[in-house]
Amino acid sequence: MQCLEMFKAKFPKSEEARQAELKIGDAYFRQKDYLLAAESYEAFLRIHPFDEKSGYAHYRAGTAYAKYAPSAIDRDQKYLYDALPNLRRAAVIPGPYQDIAKQELLSVYLRLSKRDYYIG
Repeated sequence: MQCLEMFKAKFPKSEEARQAELKIGDAYFRQKDYLLAAESYEAFLRIHPFDEKSGYAHYRAGTAYAKYAPSAIDRDQKYLYDALPNLRRAAVIPGPYQDIAKQELLSVYLRLSKRDYYIG
């Protein structure tokens, strides 16, 4: 990741730097550091909101937040709420991640519904 960060700093306007930003998020995601992954994808989206990879970045950010949220329904589910806007956007952006974003969004809604039912 340090190499990608250095490359991005040295060539900030290049196409490869844009791809490096996503690869940094992917690396955090593979390491199961979901919060840093989500923040990396959101940083990419702040810089490149209309990029062709924005659907991917929204999907991965939403999925990372959903994975970071605790599975126990009696715990704070703040990160599921953070996942919602990203997954909603990914679900409406045409592309290969649209359908799986819809499935993940449904899963997040189900988890939040179970929590609301549990709390009463």
